[in-house]
Amino acid sequence: TATRGAAALARSLAFRGAGRLPPFFALLRGERGGRGYRVGCDVATLPPGMAAVTSIPAALAVHQLLERPAAPGVHPPDVAVDGGALLAALLPHCPGQPADVNAFAPVSEAPE
Repeated sequence: TATRGAAALARSLAFRGAGRLPPFFALLRGERGGRGYRVGCDVATLPPGMAAVTSIPAALAVHQLLERPAAPGVHPPDVAVDGGALLAALLPHCPGQPADVNAFAPVSEAPE
């Protein structure tokens, strides 16, 4: 209803935004060689528009599933779909057409 929408909008103004965080990113913290370590990755470019951001990767994943069907059963996404191949196939659909997956989603590493 309009009243609930207005109340939600009013409550949302009390929260801070994401600041300088990228819209799509991953941050991992752990240990490497007994020392604290952090690895981050963010997506540099995406297909334009929400429809393209969701439908193009889905279509590419379905293409993989049709090209190399898995054995019957339940499979986790990283087994059913080759992530590297999916990202490589996504590159031509992104503005600026990144040269490779490393330019599409650069990874940074640093000890803590």
